[in-house]
Amino acid sequence: MTQANSEPYRQALVSSMQTRGSVRSDTIIQAFLRIPREAFVPFFYQRRPASRKLEWERLDSSHEQYLELIYRDEPLVTRVDERGWPISSSSQPSVMALMLEALDLKSGQHVLEIGTGTGYNAALLATITGQPEHVTTVDINPQITAHAQRALHTVIGPGVHVFLGDGIFGYDAKGPYERIIATASAPTIPSAWLHQLAPGGKLVMDLQGSLASSLLVLEKQGQSVNGMLFDTPLYFMPLISDHIAHPSAHIDYARYLRQPCREAAHLEKEHPFPLLLQQDAFRWFLQWNIPGCQIRERELSGKQEKHIFLIDSRRQTILRFLQEERGWQVSVYGPQPLWTDVQHLYEQWKQAGKPEKRSDYAVQIQGKSIILSTAHLIIPLAENA
Repeated sequence: MTQANSEPYRQALVSSMQTRGSVRSDTIIQAFLRIPREAFVPFFYQRRPASRKLEWERLDSSHEQYLELIYRDEPLVTRVDERGWPISSSSQPSVMALMLEALDLKSGQHVLEIGTGTGYNAALLATITGQPEHVTTVDINPQITAHAQRALHTVIGPGVHVFLGDGIFGYDAKGPYERIIATASAPTIPSAWLHQLAPGGKLVMDLQGSLASSLLVLEKQGQSVNGMLFDTPLYFMPLISDHIAHPSAHIDYARYLRQPCREAAHLEKEHPFPLLLQQDAFRWFLQWNIPGCQIRERELSGKQEKHIFLIDSRRQTILRFLQEERGWQVSVYGPQPLWTDVQHLYEQWKQAGKPEKRSDYAVQIQGKSIILSTAHLIIPLAENA
């Protein structure tokens, strides 16, 4: 399979992204037309149809429709762990284009990429800046960096700096950078990234809370760092670091529910809760006020009863909504009055005008603090790592 074979597919992909408005800049368009995705994704994993478990089928260039599949505007899982969980992917091209447009990388600028992945995005960056030696990319996985380095050398030639390391620390030795792009999601803005960002520079990342995410664009002017959020949610793999705690996928409901019941209430069907917990705008607000919280819906012990849970693992407390014929039974188990907290937060959100969009919020960095705010609301986030 030669790179020429994929040219029609690259052109079709770019045309579809242009039609949808995902890509506008000529330099980005030319990069997508030039760089062959298949050189960086020699194989990928596809969920087996009708499989209830995480079962995957490995597809490679021997598949007769490989190029067609590679150039669909879809993310591609490139690595799974022993449990079958995806741990690395090639991002959806239109999302990559969205971030590159927001990055606004100029010819000759130095750029740092956090999360090398397949190397495909680094190749696009090298093409856009026009000087591969100005591109630095870092990833924590040695197999990933080795593969990306080989593919980059084959497609781009020498120049792109690929380093093995914890992305939370950036890569100070090659800084400062006029542009920084993180292709792995993070629940905070690491201070190393801000330190390595040059004055007048721009940082683009997926700010991912425990319930919702957003594309964040930060600009550094002197000692001031301010940013804006895009309404488009992103779905990147989380940044793997020993210095970032991600919520556990496993929840021991029985352990939570064995704790004393701290609060109890009954809600009529017309009450905004618990359905409000499914509303994206409120979830975005809630996750920053109860860091690390999770929302789950399930049945317990085989009973045909609908349960909706809000789990505050940091404070070892669970809020349960149990559906009844006339409404919902509310119970809180654990040391914190979580139902009271949630009602107070709902009142704050209402008083702020129920901000619906991510773009209603501004982001400011003040010392080590991250401030998320609207015209009527200030939310101090956790200190940046």
